[in-house]
Amino acid sequence: MFLCFSTIGLVFNIITATHNVYLSLPASSRTPSSILKPLSRLSPWIIHTTAMLTWLYAKESTLLRTTLFIPFAFTWGLSFAHHVQLLILAHLTKSKFPAAWKHPLLMLSILGSLDANKSRIFGGSSSSWIQSTEERTKNTVLVCLGLALVVYSHFVYEVIGDICAFYDIKSVPFPLPYDHYYLKADSVVFYCSCLTIKRKSADSKSPADLAKQIGADKSTAEQDKPASKVVPTKAGVLKNE
Repeated sequence: MFLCFSTIGLVFNIITATHNVYLSLPASSRTPSSILKPLSRLSPWIIHTTAMLTWLYAKESTLLRTTLFIPFAFTWGLSFAHHVQLLILAHLTKSKFPAAWKHPLLMLSILGSLDANKSRIFGGSSSSWIQSTEERTKNTVLVCLGLALVVYSHFVYEVIGDICAFYDIKSVPFPLPYDHYYLKADSVVFYCSCLTIKRKSADSKSPADLAKQIGADKSTAEQDKPASKVVPTKAGVLKNE
């Protein structure tokens, strides 16, 4: 019963979200086929879900029938959360949605699925290159879970760093020696920048700097506006407090 109710809610959510995307398109060029391009941005989620399901189906006896399903599900959940938050972040910053090949965890799931379905896709006597035994399958899933934790943790760390830089908040991500008790987020060097999508090029300002500049420009423009004329009314002159 609960699954049926959830399915109805999910289908209704998909229909209404698709309708909202359709209404947001330019009215001059809005056609039923024009919605295909925005929907294609969901390809990372579709590809990732297909890869994880085929991986699970190929190794059903090991992944689904044992406790190994728990770390496998955690890997799936972290990957999905990473995809969703990248889309939300791209929407909030009005930047392009990341392409499918730029999702590191998506590529990881595709490799795992291809390895698990090696005999079906490429033929041969061996069922897999890496996951040839239950023990090697277990190690593969655990390694994928570790990589998913690293990628997701780095993504969260970077987003928090940008927020701290925007609000000029001092953050202490780890204990520092000597008298360096605080570490500014914009001074951190991310050696693992390849693990997540950077929202700025190397020679451009950070999102925090751009936001501050836009706010300063708006403040200057408001100060340069001529003072509004005070018009008396029957009750007298109104003053702005």
